[in-house]
Amino acid sequence: MSKISIYKTHWNPELPAFDMYGNNVVRPQEQQFTYLFSQLTTAILSKYPDAQLIDIPSLEGTQTILGMSITLINCEMIVVIDDKLILLSFSDHYSDAQNALRLRNNPDDVMVYCNHKLSDTFDNVAFTVKSSPYVARYAVYDLDMFHTFRHSTTLNDKLFFRGNYKNLPRNAVFSLMDDRYKNIFLGADGTSPEQYLYEITHSTIGLSIPGMAEFCHRDVEYMAIGVPMMRFEYLTDMEPKLIPNVHYISIPRIDTSMGEERSCGKENLESGFIGQNEHTDKYAELYYEKFMQVKDDKDFLDSISRNARAYYQKYMHPRNRVEHFMKLMEL
Repeated sequence: MSKISIYKTHWNPELPAFDMYGNNVVRPQEQQFTYLFSQLTTAILSKYPDAQLIDIPSLEGTQTILGMSITLINCEMIVVIDDKLILLSFSDHYSDAQNALRLRNNPDDVMVYCNHKLSDTFDNVAFTVKSSPYVARYAVYDLDMFHTFRHSTTLNDKLFFRGNYKNLPRNAVFSLMDDRYKNIFLGADGTSPEQYLYEITHSTIGLSIPGMAEFCHRDVEYMAIGVPMMRFEYLTDMEPKLIPNVHYISIPRIDTSMGEERSCGKENLESGFIGQNEHTDKYAELYYEKFMQVKDDKDFLDSISRNARAYYQKYMHPRNRVEHFMKLMEL
């Protein structure tokens, strides 16, 4: 009989979650990561009743796993079956657990990581690498409710974006906040979660600009609520693939990397520029032109909304996602 162990972080309500800058953000028990990992744990224990659960305190995530000291962050989960290591990772950056798989380079290992194609880090490795869907940010809000509200409200004919744009950077936001776009651009400074979801629900189109990783929580939230999402074509594919102009409003790429996209061009990326200049203005104008082109095409926007919502319901909705993730993880 196989020996199965499950490693995930514990959602102790006394422990806060921290972002990469040390800021207090969402507590673990409020996160969709935590919810999904708990759902998967329940499914695994149902299928393999003798599996061992190792619940790791959120701020003390280092464990010895198959003879390796691995620091597991709160957006990662590991399942070990005998000598096979399976990692589900939503990390925004190269993680210690991902490095452990590279060091092992065991052909039996599996890594499920939706952003893995953003670099060559996992090219030509012996283990299996798979893409996955992503998750929304909060587990404590009913996105179905906001989807229902959207069908009974008047939209504000705005392009919506809320998010960090000063530290990453997302340089196009600086240009979109120019007076020229004040009548159509809604954002970008933070609000409460409730206000954020309210504004999404009332917006005609949601703008997606990549952060530390290409997929963002807001992408899933747009899809769940039924807000047509607009963005440059994805470099990384979810599994299954999100199809341009079927699941989202696609703008043809003018850059070759996610870093260039969020910095607005190779020049800004190489110089580390944060702010507004002629390059950020170029990107903002492309967002504006696309918004103006499609904002009154109700049939197209409704089609994007339906397709994205159907994808969310099948692969990312908390009621339905476990089976898909179990298959990806070969469990």
